[in-house]
Amino acid sequence: MQRRTLLRSSALAPLMVLPRRVGAETYPRTIDWSGQIWAVKDSGTRVTGPGGNRFSSSTDHVRVTEDGALQLRITPAGGQWACAEVVAGEPGDFGYGTYHWVMETPADAVRRWAILGLFTWDAQSAEQANREIDVEIGRWRGDAGGHNGLFTVQPYTLPGASLGYPIPSGTGPVSIGFTWSAGRVEFKAAMGPQLTPTDLDDVIASWTTSSGVPTPGLEQPRINLWLQHHRTPKPERPITVRMRSFAFTSTE
Repeated sequence: MQRRTLLRSSALAPLMVLPRRVGAETYPRTIDWSGQIWAVKDSGTRVTGPGGNRFSSSTDHVRVTEDGALQLRITPAGGQWACAEVVAGEPGDFGYGTYHWVMETPADAVRRWAILGLFTWDAQSAEQANREIDVEIGRWRGDAGGHNGLFTVQPYTLPGASLGYPIPSGTGPVSIGFTWSAGRVEFKAAMGPQLTPTDLDDVIASWTTSSGVPTPGLEQPRINLWLQHHRTPKPERPITVRMRSFAFTSTE
């Protein structure tokens, strides 16, 4: 089976098929990062999902730094806390393959009430739970196991849909992602820039599931940094996450 890595030249103009408005969300600007054009989400003064939050497209919340990292921030804005989300490529560009994110910021920088989401989402159709496959970093209320990493094939309410695991304090960079194939998702998290490291001691967690796996549609990769139940982060100060890279390798 032929494999390809989907990259988009920065010389090409972004051809965003994503609607300019989806409910309370708009996508007023794009950024060029890690071989993809990403649409930046904005909800203005309105709240939207996840978490009933405001999302801002300002450079205070989403920007590409001089050294090529994607910086996402949660900060106070207009008397509320504003969050960040970006959407890659065009619907139909993706599907089965390996989705690989590298987080430069140590995972424990994602403090209480905040969640970093790295996932697929089909904004055009609610079927198959919007084709949502998640890797998340955060701290979940009621989790007595100290887990700050979570793999999920949505909906999370189904038995066996999720696996939580701990990411060691101060660890960075961390590779995290999954390989999606027919009836199967193989999740991985590892220390360093490789999703499958040569040194097995660098593997943080791995999990394979065949439960509730969606088929491809018009899903796109997304990255967001948001607040659970729009709660104030603890301690009460801005949260910054730097992502080093994203890569998608198709297996279709």
